[in-house]
Formats: sequence, structure tokens, C-alpha cells
Amino acid sequence: MSKMALDLFNNWAEYMMMFFLILAAVVAVSTRSLAVSFIIMFLFGLLFGRFWYKQRKNFRFALALVMVGLVLGFILGKLFGYTEVIIIIFFLGAFISYYIHKLGWISSVEY
Repeated sequence: MSKMALDLFNNWAEYMMMFFLILAAVVAVSTRSLAVSFIIMFLFGLLFGRFWYKQRKNFRFALALVMVGLVLGFILGKLFGYTEVIIIIFFLGAFISYYIHKLGWISSVEY
């Protein structure tokens, strides 16, 4: 394989981070309402809380990298928004989702 080729298998976390960074920036720019932005960020947090719970026994740095890309992209898209509130809402959603899964209130089936 040439050195210039994209190595998707070994560098998947970086590509996923960039994908989520761009996706979050587009979503943040397209939402005009601050309340809708907070709700979307909370839902992103819930989603990553589930991923965090699924990876709890063998947590990988790649998941944290993708989370950082998503939050950073959303903050860049909402440049004049409430940055601290956006970060708090994201992690609040992630922690709530993690503990709801941990308590067994929500379960998911592996395929």
C-alpha cells in the first residue's frame, strides 16, 4: 500500500471524529433556536452515553476522540452560543444515559 493512501482500517477513529465534527457543525449552524440546540446536544449526549455503557469493560480512547469531535464541532457551529452550557448539557445527557443503562431501565439487544 502506498504511503499516500488513506488507511481507513487503522485510522478509523480520526475519520469518525472528523465526520462527527463536520456533522455537528452543520447541525449547529442549521439550528437557529438556542433551545433546539440544547435539545440536540442533550440527545447527542444520550447517544454517546449508550456507546459509553456498551464499551464500559474495554473503553477505548477512540470513543472519547469521537465525543470530543462532536462537541467541538457543535461549539464551532454555535460560535456565539453558550459554550459552557452546551458542554454541560452534553455530558449531562451522557451520564444520564449511562446510568439508565447501568440500572437496567433500558436494555438493548446485541445483533
